[in-house]
Amino acid sequence: MKVLLIMKYGQIPKTLHQEEINPVIPLKNSPFRIAKETVKWESRGQAPFRAGISSFGFGGANAHVLIEEYKEKDKNDLCIFPGNGTENSGRIRMTGAENGDPCK
Repeated sequence: MKVLLIMKYGQIPKTLHQEEINPVIPLKNSPFRIAKETVKWESRGQAPFRAGISSFGFGGANAHVLIEEYKEKDKNDLCIFPGNGTENSGRIRMTGAENGDPCK
């Protein structure tokens, strides 16, 4: 939820409870930063915001999700399935079809 709010408002909040950065982590020459204060998250040109979320469980169950900001290009890219009581009824499916009808 936090990353969705960050994308919505374009601001990365300060990292809480982070007083000093581990000097062993080579952040200086990397694209990664620790947010010491709330900073504006600016998009690079027309590229959408993208974020990775990882969750590491105690029992070894790990989950990784990549999220990309949705930018409406064409309403024909949306496929709305009418509610007919099936498993997929009423869901919206977004596709990456480049040619033709994306709902096929």
